[in-house]
Amino acid sequence: MLSITKIFQATRSIINPRIACQFHFANTQSASLEEKLGLPPRPKRPLTPFFRFLVDNRPKIAKENPNLKPVDLIQLCAKKYADIDSEVRNKYHEEFLKEQEVYLKKRSAYENSLSDEQKFEIANAKQEKQDKKLKSEHKKKLRENGKPKKPASAYLRFLNDTSAHHREPNQSYRDYIISVAEKWKNLPEDKKQVYIKASLKDHDAYKQEISKWELKMIRLGNTDLVREKSAIKDVSKPRARGSKFKSRSVSSDSD
Repeated sequence: MLSITKIFQATRSIINPRIACQFHFANTQSASLEEKLGLPPRPKRPLTPFFRFLVDNRPKIAKENPNLKPVDLIQLCAKKYADIDSEVRNKYHEEFLKEQEVYLKKRSAYENSLSDEQKFEIANAKQEKQDKKLKSEHKKKLRENGKPKKPASAYLRFLNDTSAHHREPNQSYRDYIISVAEKWKNLPEDKKQVYIKASLKDHDAYKQEISKWELKMIRLGNTDLVREKSAIKDVSKPRARGSKFKSRSVSSDSD
């Protein structure tokens, strides 16, 4: 069952009946994955009974309740849908089933029209999309748990040091970066060491911070956020105090 939040996200773009008639929460304004690959678009799923109700009734309900916030409006629509007459509900359901039957036939024909190579392209693109999503979620979780940031390298310190160089008014960013890289390359060793030493100092502090943070994450059960070698180090729990003494006592008694 869809949550109110998902319903709101799915229906927030419905402005008038004409737009609503073309709306489906699974579809977006952007090109589909198949279209991005240069393939014919996949058949669209039919509107579910609830979304059919929204198409027919949301504009009217919104007009009758102009001061409602969007999320409250969706909640009201959901409540009204739950209270509608069974005959009306069956009508929406029957319309959905009819279109669903047509959709399934179109989907089957579409799948059969794809070559093995095209199917592989689609599957690969879906996997890449999923990997990208998981990576984004992982980064978000790292930020939320306060992972220490890596210190800037010696070169980045030099790049950010505006006293060492500046960008000309009409200079493109690409040319600017190239010029900075050239300056870094030709920078006297004694001046370069200033940036290197500062970077090494911060890096040493970072190593201590990240070790403490990873240990904390392991204790909290967030082992997916730490480096594998750090998780392995913490696998073996230290024995309780006195365990060594007790084991010796037991062995001496047995003797």
